[in-house]
Amino acid sequence: MRKWCVVGLLMCRVVWAQQDRLLFLNGDQLSGEWEGLRDSAVMWKHPGASRGLSFALAGIAEVQFRERAITGVPPQNVSVQLTNGDRLQGNLRALDSENLELETWYAGTFRIRRNNVCALSFGRAAGMLLCDDPDGWKTVGGEEGEMWELRDGCFTLLRSAHPLFRSVPELPDSVCLEFTVSWPRSPYLRLGVFVSDAQRMDGYWLYLGSSGSANLTRVVGGGSQSLQGEMRNERITFARENRFAFYADREKRLFILSLNGRPLQRWSDPGAAKAGGNGISFHPASGLCVGMKLWDIRLSRWDGEPALPSMETVAQENEKSTDLVVLRNGDRLSGRVLGASNGVAKVQLAYATLEVPVERVVRMTFVAEKARPLGETRAHLVGNGFLTFHLREGDEKQLRGTSEILGEVAVKRDAVRRLEFRLGRTDSGK
Repeated sequence: MRKWCVVGLLMCRVVWAQQDRLLFLNGDQLSGEWEGLRDSAVMWKHPGASRGLSFALAGIAEVQFRERAITGVPPQNVSVQLTNGDRLQGNLRALDSENLELETWYAGTFRIRRNNVCALSFGRAAGMLLCDDPDGWKTVGGEEGEMWELRDGCFTLLRSAHPLFRSVPELPDSVCLEFTVSWPRSPYLRLGVFVSDAQRMDGYWLYLGSSGSANLTRVVGGGSQSLQGEMRNERITFARENRFAFYADREKRLFILSLNGRPLQRWSDPGAAKAGGNGISFHPASGLCVGMKLWDIRLSRWDGEPALPSMETVAQENEKSTDLVVLRNGDRLSGRVLGASNGVAKVQLAYATLEVPVERVVRMTFVAEKARPLGETRAHLVGNGFLTFHLREGDEKQLRGTSEILGEVAVKRDAVRRLEFRLGRTDSGK
């Protein structure tokens, strides 16, 4: 039996895209098909086994589900961030001083206590995610495992000078790339956007240097041109973990870099030629980068409006003693959000009570209870959302469990891209 398992693991490299994938805590991986969860064990179907397999949940790190075509998903107008870090997309049905009602296509209607809600993000920003799964990233020049190790959603560089590349068919002209990075030694990274392939240096390249600098270069026709930043170029202070967001619009030739929610630099390209590539490339290019870690890589459409706030930004806003409403024109209103109904939000300020059309609101951040992450399992949802809960059972159609914030939950299986288990463990390598 042990020998058969080894052969199965080697074969699964070829068919991952067409099958589900099971990741174990010891680093082993197995392709096949999810059949459900019963009695704290994952039921698994493998093409090389004559009958179904069963694996104890205690030894499993993650289940990744193959992509499935989903039709009939209605538009969603809001993204809700909870105090335990969960993010849920849906349509806002009601909001008052006590509760929020969120209608979802994947789990029915949630009734959530207002003090368990950190923030609401409205409009197109709520549903603009293009990809945030690790599977689409590739490397060149040898076997993937020899250069980058992927474990628990985190990429670790094992050898220098090997890029991590992703091609995005029909990549929009305006995108936002977010990622978290940590360096074992000197910070250094080249990031390419709108590049043709992993072996070509075209498009736009962002250089993050150990001196604390950030520079942007346009590469076209074998030549390069450094772009002049529009903000004072202060020295960047890198931390142990750094959350970057790079906004790029190749049609308007506009580029913005932020670190941990704070804008660092803005560039514009006076050139006439529009970059034509559809790829994103992380290129370490230095032996000092060996051991560098990349995780939580998210690519979204960008329409010039603020993207979904990071949890760090929300946490800072939650520390204030009042609610905060951010409008699309940049105005910020501090006070108490009394509620929202019929497309109008009512905000009580120190000097007046205002009624604001919800379509003008980018974000609401609430005074909320402090909470640590709850639940043992995180379900990453199709689109830009996830929830943590105690998963009790599941099958091919539905996952059922309990959330200490949402209560009993039943999520459509097709709405889940992957499941993470044992969230509190410390062996992730990050």
